[in-house]
Amino acid sequence: MKNLILPFMIMFPIIGYCQYNLNFSQRINTLEIINPGYNASKKNLSATFMTHFKKLDDNFYVGGHLLNLNVPIPKWNIGFGTNFFTESNEFDSKINLDLSTCVDVKITRNSSLGFGLMGGLESNEEEYNPYAQGQVFENRFNIHGGFGLNFASRDLELGAAVHYNQLSENIANQSEHYTLFLNGSYLFELDADLDLKPSVLYQYRNKTNVIDYGLSVTYEDCFTLGIYNRWDQSLILYFHLKVFPWMHFGYSAVLAINKDYLSDYGYVEIMVKFILPSKNRKGKYTLFGG
Repeated sequence: MKNLILPFMIMFPIIGYCQYNLNFSQRINTLEIINPGYNASKKNLSATFMTHFKKLDDNFYVGGHLLNLNVPIPKWNIGFGTNFFTESNEFDSKINLDLSTCVDVKITRNSSLGFGLMGGLESNEEEYNPYAQGQVFENRFNIHGGFGLNFASRDLELGAAVHYNQLSENIANQSEHYTLFLNGSYLFELDADLDLKPSVLYQYRNKTNVIDYGLSVTYEDCFTLGIYNRWDQSLILYFHLKVFPWMHFGYSAVLAINKDYLSDYGYVEIMVKFILPSKNRKGKYTLFGG
């Protein structure tokens, strides 16, 4: 119980409202960016960098950057971290900075339940928008927060995260105060070297439902190929390579099924993740649970 008190004491004063709509195409495979409880079972310090490029009038431009940092304290079964991302499109831009904390509670020998809290600031700036009758919004800051749960076992993973919005009167395109995420996956071991993993990620925001679902195949825990559908809006092709035990590389490409949604999501996306080794009880450096 004492491990639950510390994170809540730290985060409670800054929990407020949340605006959270991450359009990264690899989010189904990097759940730490949307669920603050996901990193609770991870025992190594890690840093995840993501950049996506969007297409506008046959030209590519940088649509967003993201950094997720996880600093676990395995001795206390807690962790701390930060989430920083920027996104932009044709009419507006957004900068978001979160602080997070999580705690891992063992259920059985091979399963645990993670609890996480996050809170921070978001800056929004909307430029000239012809669909908003030429209105120009000044830069504004919102306080926000979120809560997440994540159950993790050897094969099964289930999670849920809720983010609450602080809505301003001059935000024309939002009418909901919260964003909801639900995630689930199951790992099938086809043989000693080959794994199959179906995954699903559900998002509810602003009276809109979005579902990412698909399959990935991993060979020798070294490289992964995946294909996902985003609610008949786009098809996501995914590639993940473990370059070194401490360095992972990911790449995804979005193929539009419905051309109306292409500008809303990452068209090409790159991910690099670093997992730093930790000392085991014998004083040797090892990688586990990253």
